[in-house]
Amino acid sequence: DISSPIEITAAQKEMILREIAFEFQSQGKGEDTRENLEKFIESFAPQIGVSIPAKTLLRDIETRSGLLIERSIDVLGFSHLTLQEYLVASYIQVKPENYKLLIQNIDKQEWREVILLYAGLLDDATKLVRDIMKTDTLEHLVLAGLCIGDAKQCDTKLSKDIIERLMALCKKNDDHAETIIDALASIAVDYNEEAVTVEQKLSEHLIEVIQNSEDEQIKLHAIDILGRARISFGLPNLINLLQ
Repeated sequence: DISSPIEITAAQKEMILREIAFEFQSQGKGEDTRENLEKFIESFAPQIGVSIPAKTLLRDIETRSGLLIERSIDVLGFSHLTLQEYLVASYIQVKPENYKLLIQNIDKQEWREVILLYAGLLDDATKLVRDIMKTDTLEHLVLAGLCIGDAKQCDTKLSKDIIERLMALCKKNDDHAETIIDALASIAVDYNEEAVTVEQKLSEHLIEVIQNSEDEQIKLHAIDILGRARISFGLPNLINLLQ
């Protein structure tokens, strides 16, 4: 009876959704048949203390949460791709033995958001950023910058080095300026009176660039970065450009 609640905790349901999300991501798919999903749930449900029939369990998650939806007849997928990606990142956080799979897929576009969400879940993203930079390319530098922007914490010296390298590239790499600006904008944060953190000091430096640089292109890049980062402390300096 679908109308009657079944005996399973919210935490157990989340575990099941994480398992499904990770299975989808690792297999490069975004949906699967109801039959396959039932068999997959049956393969691990006892390990998390769930004895409810997989068919009943899957139907309950589908009808009560709306997190899994029927995309076509008896074919299910997550209601939003970002939800699937978040659950994958969360799965890797609670099961760190799968971290190596994340690193193996650094260069795949379909893993990019998972990596950024994972960076945001970590208490300290230093190891992740260092692992990304083991292959020193522009793409990895930008990804490292985006991870620093999403992270709660990252080694100060490492963050400073990434920021300085992105700023240097921003001045001379017009072909990739957009992605570099995005990375810097994700790092920059607002401040009051005195910049303390490396993220605040980036904003302070950008304001100084606007005030003092004779390079009009880098000035425009600095304005763009501050605007995307919503740095209000620098607004008076933008107004002064009109004078």
